[in-house]
Amino acid sequence: RPAHVANIVIPLPSLAEQRRIAEVLDRAEALRAKRRAALDQLDSLTQSFFLDLFADPNIPVRTIGDLLESGVLILHKDGNHGSLYPRADDFGDEGIPFLSAKAVSDDGLIDNALVENLREDKAKKLRIGWISKGDVLLAHNASVGRDALYDGRFEKALIGTSLTAFRPNPKALDSQY
Repeated sequence: RPAHVANIVIPLPSLAEQRRIAEVLDRAEALRAKRRAALDQLDSLTQSFFLDLFADPNIPVRTIGDLLESGVLILHKDGNHGSLYPRADDFGDEGIPFLSAKAVSDDGLIDNALVENLREDKAKKLRIGWISKGDVLLAHNASVGRDALYDGRFEKALIGTSLTAFRPNPKALDSQY
């Protein structure tokens, strides 16, 4: 037994107080478990409600590949990979806005405070990942499943590899949908 462990101070209430504290913690854990179960049921109810309102067996279901092939989606890309991918020292106080999954909030908004700036000289070397107003962004890394509609708030902007941009053909698909 190392000396530093032997000197650790641990509060030791009476046995009755220990039992009372354990009971309170058990009740709190039981409440947390019930809350998690209720949230799971609420998610299921929300999906069911959505399907009851909007599901229509006459509306065709299509894959992303089908949508790209038919021109309904014009673009399906994420950011640059490999040797061109920006490194920490490529970012600064000024430059081209560079969005990653962390900038997309749970409520589908882009948090400007979490958008980094990629030095312009580095950004000019990148060919992939440029986004446009109306692109739908989907996080597929880190915060998987978050999505946001890019509103064109920046003159130019790039996405990293944690986001995929889907560019709808406005003649066939509304970005809001």
